[in-house]
Amino acid sequence: LLTWDESAAEDFDYFTVYGANVDDFGAAVVVNHAVAPTLDVSAAPYPHYFVTATDFSGNESGPAGLSSTVGVGDTPRTYVLSVTNHPNPFRGATRVNYTLASPGHVTVAVYDPRGARVATLVDETLEAGAHGATWDGRSGTGEFVSAGIYFARIVHDGQVRTRKMLLSR
Repeated sequence: LLTWDESAAEDFDYFTVYGANVDDFGAAVVVNHAVAPTLDVSAAPYPHYFVTATDFSGNESGPAGLSSTVGVGDTPRTYVLSVTNHPNPFRGATRVNYTLASPGHVTVAVYDPRGARVATLVDETLEAGAHGATWDGRSGTGEFVSAGIYFARIVHDGQVRTRKMLLSR
């Protein structure tokens, strides 16, 4: 069982708990979301955990590291559909990490704030588990896009998750 401090922010919406086999937030995948400052992680044991808080506008805080002694070195047995990216904000490229709860077709694409598709990173059938793709700030035609806000969107098994990304040049 992981525990951490409550959020004092008036516009707090939810926590996101990430797990990783190394002490590096960039390698972490989403374990689950929570509104209370505790989470049973016995179904997804990792040696390192990170927690972020998200407000009602979708702004996510930086990660806070947590330590755990449960299942060090074990492979997670369950996943939730998720998408994250690191670094964020980014300059040249960012790694879009995502997890699939079940095998099947997945699409990971980048959209601009108007909703226009900028690039498709993944469009294939994959196994359940943790995956990733790198976006180098280029459109599908290979041109560099301008600095600004973009969204990584994952579609899998009738579910959709979106992650706001900030590209600075």
